[in-house]
Amino acid sequence: SNNDGLGASVSIGEGVIAAGAPGDDDMGNGAGSAVVFRWTDGSWSEETVLHGSNTDMGDQFGSTLVMDGTRVAVAAPMGEPDEMTGAAGQVYVFGDDGTSWTEQDVVSPVSGDEGDAFGSSIALDGDRMLIGSPGSDSLALNAGAARFFDYDLGDWQPGLLLTDPNGLTHD
Repeated sequence: SNNDGLGASVSIGEGVIAAGAPGDDDMGNGAGSAVVFRWTDGSWSEETVLHGSNTDMGDQFGSTLVMDGTRVAVAAPMGEPDEMTGAAGQVYVFGDDGTSWTEQDVVSPVSGDEGDAFGSSIALDGDRMLIGSPGSDSLALNAGAARFFDYDLGDWQPGLLLTDPNGLTHD
């Protein structure tokens, strides 16, 4: 519909495309969604629409996303993880079992603050993910950071935090 913003983020895998629509309002104004398309019989067709399990108004789910194999990670950088303030951000990981896409995990920032925008950028390679948080105060106010997460025993575990040692406020 109007202002869904389909295509704000896109990623392509073997025979599959995921496209973010951060303005989609099916789950609340600006909650967002991601649409999965599959190449079948010589054409692309919509397979499913993904929503995060706890996304709601203003989360902008689908602002960024990335695929690797049968996994897609979709960010809601304005989302509010449990016990955290607004716009801390979250990343939802979905898997394709061949018949349907299901949410496998929700990755939250280790210590998210309002405006961190965790998930503004994502890289995914197998069982390793790197998630950007441009509003992070880990080094200085809004200096930004990125954190590695490794998939282990059915869960995404936080790893190394990357910051610019010369980072300044609002970098």
